[in-house]
Amino acid sequence: MGVTLSSRQLIIILFVALVALLAVIFLGALIGLGIVLIGLALVLPMSAKWRYAFLVIGIILLVIGVIVRVV
Repeated sequence: MGVTLSSRQLIIILFVALVALLAVIFLGALIGLGIVLIGLALVLPMSAKWRYAFLVIGIILLVIGVIVRVV
């Protein structure tokens, strides 16, 4: 039994992917990956445990990417 996504969720996922691609090009891979994980955690239907894990890992990668970029 698969997970179904609405067209609104697919549009948001594509938008998150576009923003992440631009972040990778202009800011770096860690920031882009952090944005992808945060965006997917907010959009995809998943259990609270996985949503929290995606958010925490995404935020950590985002912070590390910003630190590396600034320093």
